[in-house]
Amino acid sequence: MEKFNRFATLWIGRVQDTLSTPQGNRRDLLFFFLLLILGAVGVLITEPMLKTSTLALGRHTSSLFIPFVLSSLYYGYCNLANRRTWFNKGLTLFLFAALMAPLTPNFNRIVTHLDGDDSSETTDVAEYMVRNKTLYGVHLPKEKRQIPFEDLKASEQLPVFKLQYGLRYVLAGFMAAYGGQYRWIHASWLLLYLVTFVLVMDGIALRNSYPFVFWSSLIGVLSAPYACKILLMTMNEP
Repeated sequence: MEKFNRFATLWIGRVQDTLSTPQGNRRDLLFFFLLLILGAVGVLITEPMLKTSTLALGRHTSSLFIPFVLSSLYYGYCNLANRRTWFNKGLTLFLFAALMAPLTPNFNRIVTHLDGDDSSETTDVAEYMVRNKTLYGVHLPKEKRQIPFEDLKASEQLPVFKLQYGLRYVLAGFMAAYGGQYRWIHASWLLLYLVTFVLVMDGIALRNSYPFVFWSSLIGVLSAPYACKILLMTMNEP
């Protein structure tokens, strides 16, 4: 373990020396345009699949992963290079927006979920709360979900205290405000997560040594595809 720690420290130091060079700003732009071009090609190839299904997650949603993952990769690189400037933050958000732009015609489509997925249960509960104008967020059997809440409450004893995930209320709020669960809602969650990722990376860099910054950036970037998957499934484990 000691040998590994010494090797890791030496290797991380070399990464820092390589990335933190006077030519860094030019390198940042080159990396940005490389990601922009690769991302644009990827989105244009995979975007037609998004029109083939309304399911929240599947091969057809590959195009939604590209803007989020590449933007996270770009800021992870900036974090490793110690260039967490407002300009690079702006490029991160611009990269996300530019790669999302070709997908906007699909944003007004209602999202559906596979029966049995946690995301399907969350959506069912949110729809029930919106339809009955209640905050009762317990998952009910399918036959009882068709009964108005006031009638259900009068006909049987409902549990008052039961595990009720807060994200059901978040989803219900969006659905009540906008009339349904749309693709653009999931895209907005991806943007919010990206902004949070940028802020967290900045906070870590201010308070920790470079090796900790390195591992945090690496974990953040490598976990981006999984985070995207969870967000598309309404923040549930599929």
